[in-house]
Amino acid sequence: MKKKMKILTAGMLAAVMTLSNIPMEIGIQKNRDVQVYAAGENEYVVGNTTYTYDVLEDGTISIKDCNTSDTILEIPGEISGKKVTSIGDSAFEGCSSLIEIKIPSSVTSIGDSAFRDCSSLTEIKIPSSVTSIGDSAFRDCSSLTEIEIPSSVTSIWGSTFWGCSSLIGIEVDNNNKTYAS
Repeated sequence: MKKKMKILTAGMLAAVMTLSNIPMEIGIQKNRDVQVYAAGENEYVVGNTTYTYDVLEDGTISIKDCNTSDTILEIPGEISGKKVTSIGDSAFEGCSSLIEIKIPSSVTSIGDSAFRDCSSLTEIKIPSSVTSIGDSAFRDCSSLTEIEIPSSVTSIWGSTFWGCSSLIGIEVDNNNKTYAS
């Protein structure tokens, strides 16, 4: 039955794409049966999430905006064959439905106010690829209780955790030594 539904769905999508003349790529993912990528120029759609991005001079991608109703979000490590290397300024600002965000290991920088006012965000783990966290990156994330910062982070700007009233610990890995405050 599932196989027939997938074949029927694929046939319907092919017909819609042919009739509407809108280019789309279809892929099978382990978390969803069918996902649609590349909605328009510099947009990438996965399930209920639409990412808007910029292609940087070095050919990598910076996420500049996100529209989602999901509570758990896994930022893609690659879009259209290009690595996602940064989360831009204010990219997820005000995404109040987000509880958990998974950042891929391709990301090296988190911009100013990137997750500001994500009031439901409780958990985030910064991958060891990240070297800088921007000003007010997690400002007013009032539900954030704990954050892990790897030793690769060499700069954290002012007001990064301002207004994180539930924050009870910041773990900083410094050459395999973990400090909690």
